[in-house]
Amino acid sequence: MNGLLGSGSTIIQEQNSNKESGNGYADLTIFSKTGSEVAILELKKANKMTDDRNKIALSAIQQIKEKMYAEPYMSNTTIKHIYAYGICFCNKLCNVVSDILK
Repeated sequence: MNGLLGSGSTIIQEQNSNKESGNGYADLTIFSKTGSEVAILELKKANKMTDDRNKIALSAIQQIKEKMYAEPYMSNTTIKHIYAYGICFCNKLCNVVSDILK
């Protein structure tokens, strides 16, 4: 996933994979070049095509909140916006759910 973000170098300052944050390890954390925005991504895999990918993506958002992955950035006054993305993959299909945390 980190390799896919290389083309975003004009807007992405830093990206961290499996970095300790809150009470766990967020799959991917992306910081904007301006330093005012952070995106936290949690990735999940559906086992079967019949699995509810949207529900699984929502569970990824819930994990971000429960494990407080955004906590280290909440009090940073430079960071104006924190976005959470729950992403569920199954073969070539993908569902994305987002939430604004700050």
